[in-house]
Amino acid sequence: MSIKKLYAEGLFPGKILLLGLLLISAPFYSFSQAIRPLSYYLETAARNNPALKENSNRQSLNAIQKNIISAQVSTPQVSLTGDYLLSPFFNSNGKAVEITNNPSAKAFGYDVGITNGGLYSALLNINVPLFTRKISAPLFLQNKIQQDQLTNEQLAIAHELGNKVTTQFIETFQLQQQIQSARELLNLLTDRIVIAKKLMEKGLLPAGDYLLLQIEYGNTANDTLDLEMKFNAGIGLLNNLCGISDTTIVQLEMPVLEISPLKTSFNYLEKYRIDSLGNAALEKVFNVKYQPQLNLFGNTGLNASYAPDMARNLGLSAGVHLAVPIYDGHQKKLIGSLSRINQQILDDNKTNIALQLKNSLRLLENAIGKKQNIITRQQEQLKQYQTLLRVYREQAVNGQLSVIVFTTALSQYKTVQQKISQEQTDLLLLISNYNYLNW
Repeated sequence: MSIKKLYAEGLFPGKILLLGLLLISAPFYSFSQAIRPLSYYLETAARNNPALKENSNRQSLNAIQKNIISAQVSTPQVSLTGDYLLSPFFNSNGKAVEITNNPSAKAFGYDVGITNGGLYSALLNINVPLFTRKISAPLFLQNKIQQDQLTNEQLAIAHELGNKVTTQFIETFQLQQQIQSARELLNLLTDRIVIAKKLMEKGLLPAGDYLLLQIEYGNTANDTLDLEMKFNAGIGLLNNLCGISDTTIVQLEMPVLEISPLKTSFNYLEKYRIDSLGNAALEKVFNVKYQPQLNLFGNTGLNASYAPDMARNLGLSAGVHLAVPIYDGHQKKLIGSLSRINQQILDDNKTNIALQLKNSLRLLENAIGKKQNIITRQQEQLKQYQTLLRVYREQAVNGQLSVIVFTTALSQYKTVQQKISQEQTDLLLLISNYNYLNW
């Protein structure tokens, strides 16, 4: 059966053309529903990210810990205690069992000087730490540094999250651009097929050339479907990063990224500054135990050893307790050595990270400049292909152009489009990575 007969019986081009028309018209139904910029995803991710929420809660916990330190170190401690001790004597004063604080000489039982025969106690106690500023100050300092660490960690998490969202957005936007380019090619092929059909019906174009156009159209339509699947998957990954449950197919707004001015100091190095303070604070907290500790204590209530006289044993007492550390095996000196080594490690890492940041930013800046030049030249080449395709269309209307020449030019045009799309994506990723490091 000849190609003309297949066409005449409607067995070949209709279904492919219908598929292409559906693909061409798809943007007007799906992409028109919502256009979302990069800022939408960045703001949504910042609101929904569980790591940021966890860090915020940890900051709240650390604020509470400050109050706990104050309560443990500086606040008077008040308690209520009750004690009852039974210490009977056997064979005392002619009795088998006697509870007394004056047993006979031959009685059996604990030494009366120790137990007084028993204990009846109900006391309100108070313990007041004195001169605690030198003890509490290192603990409060450590708590503040921990809060600073959490705050800096919050910034780092948000920055890392923003970079991931931006990268995924750019890569998904590239797929959207490729879909639009593929649909543009489908438009060009549709226009060329209409012309080829008329020429074939007039006998001015071989049926094989018409079939070649149909094959090219089908390949491009399949590529478009594949790109749309990848685009939908990209939107899904973007939604997952941002904590979005919406499954609506959206159109992404072209991201506009500018190179941030080169910083003289980097937030990445802030971590090492805070960690250095934390290392010094840890040593100070350890040395707290070498401070003399003076406590004032007292109690009031019932404190008796003989039940019959219990009513007369109400009273109070007060005293002072002093503790002065003398020797613990030179632990203070050892901890000081550990602290100096840890500080050296932090300094070395900071120096290395600073060097890597400067080198990476210099390389990225150079790559961005070269990438911009490449895109400029490719865009000029694309304009030339657009002009060539317009000329070919005029020649095709008059039957003066081979389909092979047209499809070759179209394939080259498609290649240049893909290269520009890839280069633009690479440029955006380079700028994003530059801004990520320049922080």
